[in-house]
Amino acid sequence: VLSLLRGLAEAGVLVVVARVALALSDGEERLGLDLGPLGLRTLTITQALGAAAVAAVAMLLLHLLVAELSARMSSEALATARLRLSNAFLRSSWDLQAREREGHLQDVLTTYADQVMRAATLTALILTASFNLLALIGTAIVVDVRAALAMVIGVAALAMLLRPLNGLTRQRAAAN
Repeated sequence: VLSLLRGLAEAGVLVVVARVALALSDGEERLGLDLGPLGLRTLTITQALGAAAVAAVAMLLLHLLVAELSARMSSEALATARLRLSNAFLRSSWDLQAREREGHLQDVLTTYADQVMRAATLTALILTASFNLLALIGTAIVVDVRAALAMVIGVAALAMLLRPLNGLTRQRAAAN
């Protein structure tokens, strides 16, 4: 939810700044902002820049909240993984513990638990980026449906064109 709100705030800043730039280049003192379901609003340049500043501050605060939440989620995943791994080892039979090489528990608690933390961090990053992209695409559709569809089609075409290059890059990286 925070990522989606951050994406909406970012999109709002981008739309308002672009509209202000267009209004200034046309020599206008007022500009119209179509807010989708909220309707059309006419603002002065100063009001629009004030709204963009408020949205930018909100975006930064939301970014900090998302980063803090992501860091907390990763550290909790690390602590939980270490606790579960150590409990599983310590509750196992003495015979099983004695068969393990020296330092195995420490290796498990660092290596495997770190992999869990990396997975949690990557999951948070993917979710954050996905919701941010969703907000940006949603805003683009509200602003101009045809331009948004053209953008999505263009990005999809570019991704398809670059796909063979991605495979070649992976092959060369694996060869080194």
